[in-house]
Formats: sequence, structure tokens, C-alpha cells
Amino acid sequence: MRSEVAYYVLWTRKGVLSREERKQVSEEQAATAKAFPNIGDTQRFALRSEIMLARHTAAVHRIEGALNGLDISCTLINPHEALRITREIVYRETAASKWNPCLIGDRVMPRLPDPLMRKVLC
Repeated sequence: MRSEVAYYVLWTRKGVLSREERKQVSEEQAATAKAFPNIGDTQRFALRSEIMLARHTAAVHRIEGALNGLDISCTLINPHEALRITREIVYRETAASKWNPCLIGDRVMPRLPDPLMRKVLC
């Protein structure tokens, strides 16, 4: 039996929010941003919003239900698994490797930056 695999990346934009919800999201993001120092051009994790998360989750579940209603098998994957799959598709030689992406909120393994610092610290 043959099968095909397709991956859908769902991205919810602010346009789905009402004016009042957009205002609440902006206030929530401003409060989160004030809690952290200026981080320059790095990932803007202060843009995370509980309101957007609720809307996104609802949309994902509606799409999942629609696909299942059409007898199309649908499995939701977490961000770590999505990045692992993307890497294996782009770089075939990495298939079946034990690589794991490091995302915001993950524990980062401590390491010494260079041999000179190791001598200073030891």
C-alpha cells in the first residue's frame, strides 16, 4: 500500500482578532517586553500572546476536524518534531540522526566558550 505525507504549517496572524483583542494583545506584549532588557535583533519572544494562542489552537482543531471528516489521517506534531522533520527533508544526510532543536524555553547545556576561559576557570 502506498501513502503520501504532507505537512501543513499553520500561522495565525493578528488580522483574526477584533479591535478590542488587538488592543489587549498590544498591552500584553508591551508588559512582557518591559520585563526584559533590549535584546536587539534576536527572536522577539515578547510577541507571544495567550489570546493569539487560544485563537490559533481553535483554528488548528477546526482544520484537524475538517481533515478527519474527509477521512484524511491527521497528526499534530510539536515544534521540536516539526523542526527535526524539516531538517531531514532539507538535508537528507541528517535522516535518523539524534539531533534535537533548541527552542525558547528549552534548557540550554552550559559550555565553556574557549580553551583560554577553561584555563582561567580551572
